[in-house]
Amino acid sequence: MEMEDIIEEESRCTLISSSAGRLHVGDQGLNQVYILFMEDGDLQAAVCGSLEQWGEVSSIAGMHDGGLLVLDAVTQRILRISPTGELMGHAEVDGGLSDAVAIASVNQSLVVASNGILTLYKVEEME
Repeated sequence: MEMEDIIEEESRCTLISSSAGRLHVGDQGLNQVYILFMEDGDLQAAVCGSLEQWGEVSSIAGMHDGGLLVLDAVTQRILRISPTGELMGHAEVDGGLSDAVAIASVNQSLVVASNGILTLYKVEEME
């Protein structure tokens, strides 16, 4: 399986993250995230998101369990995606995300970068 087997025209794959043996590729053209992983010796792929579901895939961050956080800067949400690509919900951040440009997951904490400032949030109930 190649990336060209699962992406469509208008794609702009510009974001990448990996965690727990999974490769996450953020597509800012189609507002999707591709999850690539091995299962029983075969390469598998899952696709989550769409132009209708998210305003913009602005940044992605892999989680320790193979799941993913997706920053949607347009709707000012951080979405939690399961290791299999299911939408699990969204995180709320005190102070909003209007200027957020990137996110990262570090030791059960969320780092949000905005206007040259890094803010660390302790994540509750992220499992």
